[in-house]
Amino acid sequence: MATSTATVAVTSTAVGTDSKRSGWRLQHYLACIGVVFLVWETWTIVAWLADGPEQITALRDPGSVSWYAARVFEALAIILAIAVGTSVVKGCRRAGELTFDALFVIAAALTYWQDPMMNFLSPIFMYNVNWTNLSDWTGHIPFWINPDAGRMPEPVLAIGLFYTFGILFFVRIINLAMAAARRRRPDLSTTQLVIGGMLLMAVLDMALEIPPIALHLWSYPGLPNAVSIFGYSSAKLPLPEVVAFGLVIGGFAAVRFAKNDRGETILERGAHSTMPERRRRAVTLLALVGLMNAGILLLNGGLAFFGLYATKYKPLPASVLNGMCGAGTRYGACPGDPGYRMPLRGSLPGPKPYQN
Repeated sequence: MATSTATVAVTSTAVGTDSKRSGWRLQHYLACIGVVFLVWETWTIVAWLADGPEQITALRDPGSVSWYAARVFEALAIILAIAVGTSVVKGCRRAGELTFDALFVIAAALTYWQDPMMNFLSPIFMYNVNWTNLSDWTGHIPFWINPDAGRMPEPVLAIGLFYTFGILFFVRIINLAMAAARRRRPDLSTTQLVIGGMLLMAVLDMALEIPPIALHLWSYPGLPNAVSIFGYSSAKLPLPEVVAFGLVIGGFAAVRFAKNDRGETILERGAHSTMPERRRRAVTLLALVGLMNAGILLLNGGLAFFGLYATKYKPLPASVLNGMCGAGTRYGACPGDPGYRMPLRGSLPGPKPYQN
């Protein structure tokens, strides 16, 4: 009888453990968020493609410094994509399955659609038309506020490759630094490592952005001068962007860095005995899509908020401003101009800009 009771107790414990393992975890909730973002993204991109996006070329200035600089940065983006992509493929071959880094790259590619979302309320961020570009898809995003969306030339080659492979590149750098710090100082807590990683990403973001901004490859004219580096010039870098980028990308690095004794991240743990391998990888991918899209959305939403306090734009090359705002444009006065009133969706007459 005692043996029977013990067996029942052990069985009950095992069942309870399996029940806990088969319950919903963080990755399942994030996966649901990921599905929502995928539906939102699919609607946007399908509508954009159906409308026939075109390359914007009217204000290009071939032979200028920014023209040649764009070619250099596009070449660097291609080299980065080849290097990171090759290492990810090799990792998958060694593992015999899609690795976490492979899922990370796929999820990162599925966040690229949010790149122009900083202009959700008003045109506060701009790309130079000298990039290899297409008219952006913001005019097709449901719930979009800016009534003149779709006029910005989106650098689909360079920035698309950066989102897909560049985010992982920087996350790896941060993880290497975190690992080195832990070897050197084993007493450092995980919180300290994560904060250090975020600070490092903020520094890397400044190093990444200052040269293109100085070359007028992109610009943040609609962010307040008071919270920007070089705030009273046309080459300002807003500190909220630096801080947000450090927090978001540093957060992604923390997720990749923190692993259990089986080498699993927090998005890969649990449900091992009840869920097939392919389904577990699918849940992890959707969780990454949800996490990364939510992070990028918070970044862009914060910057859009700061855009409500824009100061008067400094003079910009026509290849940067590209008729997105200003005297004589469909949008009207730029944010920060005297008497500026933010137009809302549906308030402007005439054809939509992405039909030009």
